[in-house]
Amino acid sequence: PYFCRAYWSRLKKQLHPEISCAEVVCWFVVTAGLVFLMLSLPANNGTIFNTNYTFTLLLPLMLWGTVRFGYLLITTFWGILLIVLCRYYSHYVPAGADFALQLAITSSCWTVFSFTITLMASVTTRQRAIWSRMRRLVLIDPVVQLPNLRALSRDLGEHAGSVLCFLRIPELEILGRNYGVMIRIQYKQQLTTWLGTQLCSDESVYNLSGHDMVIRLNTREYELHVVSLYQAIKDFRLTWDGMSFQPSTGVSYCVVHPPVTHLPLLRGELSTVADLSLVSLQPESLQQAENQPVQKDVRDSMSMMNALQDALDNDRFLLMARPVLGTRGDYYYDIQAVMVDEQGGVTLPQAFALVAQARGLSSRIDSWVIARCARFIAG
Repeated sequence: PYFCRAYWSRLKKQLHPEISCAEVVCWFVVTAGLVFLMLSLPANNGTIFNTNYTFTLLLPLMLWGTVRFGYLLITTFWGILLIVLCRYYSHYVPAGADFALQLAITSSCWTVFSFTITLMASVTTRQRAIWSRMRRLVLIDPVVQLPNLRALSRDLGEHAGSVLCFLRIPELEILGRNYGVMIRIQYKQQLTTWLGTQLCSDESVYNLSGHDMVIRLNTREYELHVVSLYQAIKDFRLTWDGMSFQPSTGVSYCVVHPPVTHLPLLRGELSTVADLSLVSLQPESLQQAENQPVQKDVRDSMSMMNALQDALDNDRFLLMARPVLGTRGDYYYDIQAVMVDEQGGVTLPQAFALVAQARGLSSRIDSWVIARCARFIAG
């Protein structure tokens, strides 16, 4: 029984991931049909399909099997088939004056076919194992060793409905500056282990960049599940060099259905709502009515950021000079940049200044203003 379980376990790993039962049955039927033709009648009393000609037709079938079924199944099947063909060679090797020559040719085919099938099975199985390992590595964060955003996107597409539970832990950044990046890695890993006892088998925790994490939950009674997870997060403590840490964690959640095409934008909205959770000390739902203005602000901020980036790339700014009069009669000019969209509409600096500062675009706008002022002064 142990040998059978081990054999079946290795066999499942070597099978092609997209293989179907119909394909396996079809392959076995065609192979069995050719073998039956070879062994059903003596070669001298049948057709060409009762001769060693049919033996050559087995090679492409075996090579196809090596690609789809892997090394273990094909070598086992080919070994059994070769024993049967060697035992009943008289059924498909024509008897006559050139019997010795036909038998020598058939024996050479046995050797060449066995070497080719074994080599191809070994190569294809190894390539499939390497490809499978690469796919697993792509879905795992190399530092934290947790599923990443790509794995989350794949899992969302495989389920009819999911609940995204976003964890925002801003104090991890401060702890990382004081104690190093290892404390952030250890916190995420140990928190994942701590929450693992409350998650179902198909639910998982995913690592995001910085100090954020996300949990994919099933939709069944998800509100109670989110509350229990939030309490478990509050009860978690990280022990580091004899000190106990309990960073504040904001939790937001929402229900999603595939296809999820704007996952980065959704992540930004969940992150903003999670900031509210840090203040309210309870999980915040993205679908609640009171959180709709927050979502609108996030979308407006992203839209303004894209417009700013497009205006910088296409040089769609105008200089605006505003005179400022002093109380003692002196005056000077306040020079600012006005953004112009594709339709010719004008956006004043007050509308995009905060977004530009938050997204790191202020320096590029200031550099543009200084360069244009210098060019205007130079005449």
